Amino acid sequence: MSTGYSHVLASLEKRYDHLSARVLAQGALATAGLKQAKKYSGDEIALLANHLGASGVSDDRVWDALGAAPDGSPVVSAAPAPAEAPAAEEKPAAEEKPAAEEKPAAEEKAAEEKKPAAEKKPAAEKKKPAAKKKGGKK
Repeated sequence: MSTGYSHVLASLEKRYDHLSARVLAQGALATAGLKQAKKYSGDEIALLANHLGASGVSDDRVWDALGAAPDGSPVVSAAPAPAEAPAAEEKPAAEEKPAAEEKPAAEEKAAEEKKPAAEKKPAAEKKKPAAKKKGGKK
């Protein structure tokens, strides 16, 4: 991957929104005395990192993506190292319920038939009149 202006923007967009990344990049380029280029040298990237750090950028994700940190400090990778996946334990294909917990279908149906039906409640005989509004304009 080349370390050009688009790479600088992509690095800043790890932390900032689209417009903010462009404003910060333009400010750092201006104070560093650099112009937009398709490729920057290692010294120019370090110079940009110093100016970005001086302008308030202090996010390891940016430095990790840029490949340089302010004042030559080491770049700390923000992404955790991938851990090895633990060995998968074999699980039984299907857990079986003990026979004591299972009910035959005929017993379940008989139990359902014994349940009494819900009683119906009579409908209200009269409805209440609508409430009157209080304090309206006269």
